[in-house]
Amino acid sequence: MNIIRKKYHKLLHLKDLKIYSKLLRLPQKPNNSKKILDVGCSSGRDLIKKFKDGYDCYGFDTDKKTILDASKFFKKNNIKCKFVCSNGMNIPFRNETFDEILCNNVIEHVEDDEKCIKEIYRTLKRNGRLQMFVPDKRNLYTVFHQKLGFKNYYTDKTHFKEYNKNEISEKLGKSGFKILNLRLTGFFPPFGLKLCHFIDAWLPVFSFLNLFNYIIENHNSQIEIIASK
Repeated sequence: MNIIRKKYHKLLHLKDLKIYSKLLRLPQKPNNSKKILDVGCSSGRDLIKKFKDGYDCYGFDTDKKTILDASKFFKKNNIKCKFVCSNGMNIPFRNETFDEILCNNVIEHVEDDEKCIKEIYRTLKRNGRLQMFVPDKRNLYTVFHQKLGFKNYYTDKTHFKEYNKNEISEKLGKSGFKILNLRLTGFFPPFGLKLCHFIDAWLPVFSFLNLFNYIIENHNSQIEIIASK
């Protein structure tokens, strides 16, 4: 099982490298003096484009090795970014530091998601912009596994929770955020999710699956929120 798991993650890494190579070829825009933070940045992929767009980039994640690998990759490719190892319960930056914050598929991994949202609100500047993705708990994978009686029926075993659009809107509003835009996106099949990720390293499986958004309503895989302080 460990061998299969290692090969699975290696293929996902190869897929990421293809995306990185495209991002690195983007033209470099002049610095816009804006600071952006990626909460739970992982390998820092989302920050590459932001750097190319002229942002001062910051990222943090709980995994030390991930942060170290990201730092090495960014330094090797002359991408300026400050990486910190921390968690969403205690974001290691001062109040109102950032013009924009990314938080993509992160708060579902945090036991106290409301505290994490408050920390994001604290470090965002007045009129700053938040982009957030969270899993939609109405996705077919979660619904199917819940009906089958699985103890952990979420799309990822490390999820503490998943959301519907009203729940995430309420949590953000409770911390003071104003929702500017909210949309449902993506599609997960009711089974074979890891296999889809595996095949997607060679073929655009999820691009094809997204076509089901127009056929099967109200069972999207993710919720995208744009909010301001």
